[in-house]
Amino acid sequence: MVAQLRPIADAWRNELYKQSTQRKAEMTRLWLQMERDLDPAIAAYCYAPQDERTSRGRALTGRLAQHLNNLIPVTERVIRQAGINHMELGNRAGRSFLEAQGMPIQQRPGEPVFDEDNWRESLGKAKDLAIAGALAAMLRAGTGIADIRRIQAGISKGLSQMLMIGRDYPVFEFRASIARYETTGKWVRLSARAPTTCMACIMLDGTILENASDFADHPHGLCYIVPLKGSTWEGETGEEWFLGLTPDEQKGLMGEEYYEAWLVGEFDLDDLLLLVAAGYVIVRSLRDLREGEDEN
Repeated sequence: MVAQLRPIADAWRNELYKQSTQRKAEMTRLWLQMERDLDPAIAAYCYAPQDERTSRGRALTGRLAQHLNNLIPVTERVIRQAGINHMELGNRAGRSFLEAQGMPIQQRPGEPVFDEDNWRESLGKAKDLAIAGALAAMLRAGTGIADIRRIQAGISKGLSQMLMIGRDYPVFEFRASIARYETTGKWVRLSARAPTTCMACIMLDGTILENASDFADHPHGLCYIVPLKGSTWEGETGEEWFLGLTPDEQKGLMGEEYYEAWLVGEFDLDDLLLLVAAGYVIVRSLRDLREGEDEN
């Protein structure tokens, strides 16, 4: 029965990724429209005589703020609908895991993990980040194409933050819906087995958790937990999978510098994992691995 769980998990993960990709494309399209409208104002600011900079700057930041004010409600609607969809996906995924193991279907009632005020506040901070990024770049701007690009990049910091919010909050709802199912055993953490999966997640793949609340991840993570009928995971672990890859595949996942250091015995695979205070999981720095020091 355990062997059936990974293909089921992979199928749900693929569906989750497909919806996330569609949502990212929808949000990116809206933001590209805004950026195209702002480009003439950015160019006008950069090429303006010094005595016109102040007025041009006010016009640019005013237009940016207006666009962001119009963009936020649209983004909120996208995230809100995605959260509803992902809660339903999580309900169906959790049910499929239990059915595959012949377990009774019981789910605890629950509210959304992150209420609307929470992620709306995060969107507001992302908006402020976009404006602050633009202002910082404008203060340093000269009169060339590179300066135009720096202002565009400053705005993009906030937009990238919005993308992360739009991607992560619905995923949290998906995981929470799975976690509300009652299990007769424990939980197992499974990761995506893809070229972009981080080594920390690979090393945690197959880890047994006492409670669903013990799960820790990082932004853009595609790991999640699966309810088990028993208390052990008899499937292949992430470490076993990694050791079975070709050297080139291992190097691609680990990165050349890490890979070469690991080959000569500067650290063990078990040393890679670092759990930080915020509950995120990350890979330890190569310097720390070589020095053998603890990071907090």
